[in-house]
Amino acid sequence: MRDPGYTLDVKSFRFSGLRIALTVALLLFGLLSASGVVDQQGDAYLQQAFKRALITFAVARGLNGVISVAQGTEVALEPAGVGVTLLPGQILDPVNDLVERFSWVMLASTTALGLQRLFASILGWPVFAWGLAIWMVVVAGLLWWRRRDGWLSIKPGWLLRVTWVLLVLRFAAPVLAMANQAVFTLFLEPDYEQSLAGLQLAREEVSRVEREGKGVEGAAAGRSVFDSVQRLYQSAKDRVNLADRMRRLGDIASRATEHAIDLIVIFIFQTIIFPLLFLWLVVRAVRRLSNGEAIGGRSRR
Repeated sequence: MRDPGYTLDVKSFRFSGLRIALTVALLLFGLLSASGVVDQQGDAYLQQAFKRALITFAVARGLNGVISVAQGTEVALEPAGVGVTLLPGQILDPVNDLVERFSWVMLASTTALGLQRLFASILGWPVFAWGLAIWMVVVAGLLWWRRRDGWLSIKPGWLLRVTWVLLVLRFAAPVLAMANQAVFTLFLEPDYEQSLAGLQLAREEVSRVEREGKGVEGAAAGRSVFDSVQRLYQSAKDRVNLADRMRRLGDIASRATEHAIDLIVIFIFQTIIFPLLFLWLVVRAVRRLSNGEAIGGRSRR
């Protein structure tokens, strides 16, 4: 009596559409894992996001610096012969607090993107990549393996659960990066560029107003005028300049606040909300796949 072991009987094989589709999918995932194409694309997108976060962080710190300088600049006036010292830059205090918090958000976002890159590089390690490819080939082969007394039916169990988990671990980071980049390009990029340009312009405008204010003060200090009429004229002129300076700083603060809030929303969505939503969808998909019906029907003898 011959041993009814496992053989690969091609002639008497009964084709199944589901079995064919799963085989193609497994071999395709194995090829993608071994080739590293997905990893390269995902890493390129992660680098772009990382650079955006670094640039935005640098702009936020630069704006914080020029605002801090403007806040400490004193303006001396002598209305009616009485000396008064003002700090017009203090009008920027609320936006400076917001920019400081924004810089912390950008630091957290940059760190999160760096961790994603590290996670992607670990899971893209050649040993793991090729190991998963071999695993995919083995599982695909089992779908076509039959006994002499009937088909080997693979039902949802440890084999498929391990396969789905390995696929998620292997491709989660690069797929997340590509999906995140797609969302950014389609919906967020125009707002990001406009808000970043707005913060850069705000930094330049604060510096310009600060330089103009120092120029006026220097010109007034260089004059040696002691008669009262000249003092009253100079005091009135300084008050007009100060009012215009505070108005301009107030406008800058208003625009900078709006742009900073827009960037905070963009980076919180990209580095926190979207990754969590993506992982939640992946977990639900894995559970559904793991609890699916048997792969391939049991053949008739």
